[in-house]
Amino acid sequence: MIGRIDESEITGLAAAKLWIDFSKQPEGPGGSALLQLLYGLQGQPLPPAAVKLAAKVDDQMRDGLLSVRACRDAGDANALVALTETNDMAWTGSPMLPCAAVEGLIAMKKIPEAMKVLDRVEEAFRKALRPKQLRGLALARSGDATKAQLVLGRLYAAGEIDPETLGILARTWMDRYNQTNDKIFLLKSRDLYRLRGTSVGLLHRDQCGFEELVGRREGDRVAARKARSGYRGRQSDSRRLLEDGDRR
Repeated sequence: MIGRIDESEITGLAAAKLWIDFSKQPEGPGGSALLQLLYGLQGQPLPPAAVKLAAKVDDQMRDGLLSVRACRDAGDANALVALTETNDMAWTGSPMLPCAAVEGLIAMKKIPEAMKVLDRVEEAFRKALRPKQLRGLALARSGDATKAQLVLGRLYAAGEIDPETLGILARTWMDRYNQTNDKIFLLKSRDLYRLRGTSVGLLHRDQCGFEELVGRREGDRVAARKARSGYRGRQSDSRRLLEDGDRR
């Protein structure tokens, strides 16, 4: 069974196999596509009641995304916050729609409102990555780079070296450099951006154009650890160079 997670074209032998399109569900499989996957693996037909329920959730998800986009285009932060209180399966069963609303609030610089929504989302989805990334981004946008680093640093320490996490974390070090002119902060930002480039490279899997997040397989975990080790080594070298320069 093959699942498409982006807009890449499925070619070669993979095109002839059974595959499910998840490219419109960045938070993971859900709705009718998930049912097709589960029942397809078992070789069973889809139950009519389940199909009806999944189609309803799909409709709610599409409607929610359109509503979030409309609120963002109109610059209506209050409407975005109100949307996050919608009590249907699309809004309460996945962090995707609430996080989309939070992204809009952050873009509008409504950081306190975004934080309140994130409190509820993180309580409901304790292990979800995206809400934590958005909290780090919101803190960074509010000018509190140190608190943002505490949030993102926990993700980094847990092995989350995806491009999004690394990019936000690198930005916080650049912010601290701009505030202090401390070259160590500049070097940390540079090295994280380099590590981000390594992480992006690991997303490209094979000639079919499939992409997966770093760490899905053991080989990628080894590559990720090597990338992190290289980052720490460059960080130590950079610090020694700066200290030598100061002594001179």
